[in-house]
Amino acid sequence: MKKAGKVYFFDPDGQELEQGLVVVDTANGAAFGELVMTGREVPDEQVVQPLRKVLRQATQEDIEKREAQIKKQEEAMKICEEKIAAHQLDMKLVNVELAFDNSKLTFYFTADGRVDFRELVKELAHIFRTRIELRQIGVRDETKMLGGIGACGRPCCCALYMNEFAPVSIKMAKEQNLSLNPTKISGICGRLMCCLKYEEDYYEEVHKEMPKVGKEIKTPDGSGILLENNVLKKTCRVRVSLPDGTVDIRSYPLEDIKRAEQGLPPLKKQDPLEGFGSLRSDMATASQTQQDRSQRSSGAKKKRPQQGQGQNKPGQKSGQEKQGQKERPADPNRKKQSGAPKKGSGQPKGGQDKETVRLRPAQEKPKGSGGHRNSRRRRPQHSQKSGAQETVRLVPASGKRNDDSK
Repeated sequence: MKKAGKVYFFDPDGQELEQGLVVVDTANGAAFGELVMTGREVPDEQVVQPLRKVLRQATQEDIEKREAQIKKQEEAMKICEEKIAAHQLDMKLVNVELAFDNSKLTFYFTADGRVDFRELVKELAHIFRTRIELRQIGVRDETKMLGGIGACGRPCCCALYMNEFAPVSIKMAKEQNLSLNPTKISGICGRLMCCLKYEEDYYEEVHKEMPKVGKEIKTPDGSGILLENNVLKKTCRVRVSLPDGTVDIRSYPLEDIKRAEQGLPPLKKQDPLEGFGSLRSDMATASQTQQDRSQRSSGAKKKRPQQGQGQNKPGQKSGQEKQGQKERPADPNRKKQSGAPKKGSGQPKGGQDKETVRLRPAQEKPKGSGGHRNSRRRRPQHSQKSGAQETVRLVPASGKRNDDSK
């Protein structure tokens, strides 16, 4: 009993049968099968003559006998493979089938050409003591028996439900606008995929309605040359000559092309939300509300200060105070503080040195000043010959100057 075999009609011979396993009479003797349809009337064209009879409903003894035969088939498979290797035959053993009445043992194999297996048949008949038959099959039948996973990720159609193979040609792939790369349109058997036949009738029907590629047709925008047909979307891609003299490539529905040929205007595109005015307004309101919320949340995040930002440590001045202190203008009339800092006093209160900016002429100290700390320096007279320039020096507010300390 095969997983995806053909469906045959048998005469129930007046028996009341239930769906399940049955034993039937075939041309090769008694066989084990599965009843899938109960008694009904069928046309004579669907019946294979002569009409065979159903022997009986399968009993528990028949089921146990079938399970024992399956084990014998596995043993026969191993023995036959050993004998093929011993005779060095260029053939691949695929499956073994034992008749229900043990009258015949059939071996299915594949090979590139004809194989002389006469000596192999003699040895197998001597071992199993029954009639031996070696049947050569094709790669499609091999895939049907063994099964597998196709390129689509599903089990192969032939092993799952197909009763017989339908003819498939490369013309079907061309009509469906598929890639002609053999690796993409071939199954695991190496032949064209059987599924190319599934949609062939639809493509043939639609191709009859659509104009031929390269033909000049009329469009809502003017005449043009048909470049491509999309069968699934039923659209035509056309190179149109517009009234202003320019050329453009546009896509039109097949219905608009037909109406243009008849001189009718194109069909108006229907709005998917037509008739749902309240739904459209609700959607717009919800979208506007969501935008307002997002804007408020983003504005709140910008105003919120980070942790520790804007807080000064104890004894540390703020940035505005530091900036104001550095930008304080220099006072030329301010006297220099007298006296040196006391020992052990360290830095002034606040833990930082205060610096001020003073403008002084870059020239030597006038004579007769005596080097007194508190003496007021005379303002030098600038001459055109001296060419003295003013420089900016940073002088600490506390302590002595290096050039006046001596």
